[in-house]
This record gives sequence, structure tokens and C-alpha cells, in this order.
Amino acid sequence: MRTCLLAVALLFGGICSANAQAPQTPEEVSRASAEATNARGMAAMADFIHPDELQRFKNTLAPLFIENPSESTTWLLRKFFGKDATAETVRKMPPAVFMANVVKLAESQMPDAEPRVDDLQILGSVREGELIHLVTRSAVTLGSAQLTKMEVVSMKPYGDSWRMLLSGDVESMSRAIRAGLENAAQESTQ
Repeated sequence: MRTCLLAVALLFGGICSANAQAPQTPEEVSRASAEATNARGMAAMADFIHPDELQRFKNTLAPLFIENPSESTTWLLRKFFGKDATAETVRKMPPAVFMANVVKLAESQMPDAEPRVDDLQILGSVREGELIHLVTRSAVTLGSAQLTKMEVVSMKPYGDSWRMLLSGDVESMSRAIRAGLENAAQESTQ
């Protein structure tokens, strides 16, 4: 589970909130998300993910909490969403709040390894239909480790701004979290 949580930190270290003025361009959104990660932690990333992608993230993980109520799902609900959480509250939870809770818990499991984006360089962009793909290089500090991370951040228009798409890495990470949670839930009932 700890490896899975470290993956969350690395994946979201370069993406995540709000400036006084809403960012308008993909480049501004990318920079604002890095500033938000530094200021508010990884949960801030939900502010910069496209609503369709937030829903997809919730659709991937929410069934763990709302299907087949049992002692283990109650344990998971409380761990992620607080002592009063129920399957119904999770079902009704906005996708951005859902993602922020999941990421917050992951971040809380690594108190000495909060990611910090020290430098974000946007090397270029490629347009694909309505999407924009930014090629970025980030210097990220994770605890005592310093990393350089190259990535492509894909964005889709949203109102008069842009929002990020989940990468294939994030989709893999959500499947890994799901597998880890299923194992943890089984262990908690034994």
C-alpha cells in the first residue's frame, strides 16, 4: 500500500489550485496547479482536472465504497471519508470532493514526503483536435529525494479556461489503489 501511495505523490507532484485570477491558457493552468500543490497539497489537483475525468476517477473507485455493503466497506468509508460516511453520502459526493478525499488520504500516509514542485518548465505544446498536450519538465522534491520528471499534460477546454485529463499513469494508479484497497479490506475482516 505504501508503494501505491508513493506512486500517487509522484504522479500528482507536478499537477495541482487557485490563483486570485483564474488561469486561462493551458500553460497558466499547468503553472497554477503546481503552485496549488505547493500551497495546499496534492488534494488541490481536483481543482484542475476536467469534470469528465473527475467522474471517470470516481466511477473507477466509488464501487469499492458503495457496492455490497459489509464490515470491510464500512471500514473503507470511514478511512477515506470520515466516521459518518455512508454508501449514500459517497454516491452523492461530487467527483471533485471524492478525488480530493482519496488523494488527501494518500498524502496523509506520507507525512515526511510531501511533494513540492521546485521548477516547472513548459517545453512545448501539441494540438490534437480540441485537446492541447503540454510537454513539461518538473523538478520535484519528495521528502529528501529530488526528481526530474518529464511528462505530457493533456488538457481539454472547460468554459473560458482549460482542465487536465487523467493520464494513463493515473488510470493505472487508480487500478492499483483499487487492488490495494480490496486487499486491505479483506485483511481488516480477518
